[in-house]
Amino acid sequence: MIDSDALMKVAADMMALLRPMGDRLVLTGSVYSGYGTFDFSITRDGSPVKLPPLPPAIEQSHRKLIALRHVEPFSNNPFNHYRFVLTLAGEVNFSGEMIDENDAFPGLYMRRVSELSEGEADSLGIPASRRATIH
Repeated sequence: MIDSDALMKVAADMMALLRPMGDRLVLTGSVYSGYGTFDFSITRDGSPVKLPPLPPAIEQSHRKLIALRHVEPFSNNPFNHYRFVLTLAGEVNFSGEMIDENDAFPGLYMRRVSELSEGEADSLGIPASRRATIH
């Protein structure tokens, strides 16, 4: 686990959202020149929780996590994709990855298109023409 005041502030904000809804929150995202995307899920006892429309705290947390790229210790390890996991027990896990924009695809976080099998790429709806430019 990385100990960072900025990361712990995001965790505290997310805990307020998680506590009444579930026991585990996962927020994944990416940012490239001019745009960023993210996805999140909350589970309780391993089962997905039906979520209301996007709570503003999620988008705010995405922005804060992306801003970590400019804060120690993260600025020494650049990333444009991230995965943030928070549990009700207070466990925080954060990982970042640098993925070339040409090897990325919307909704695919922390993995490169070039790492996918044909079956995985098909199930994610990645066009064959897009895959051909990577391999």
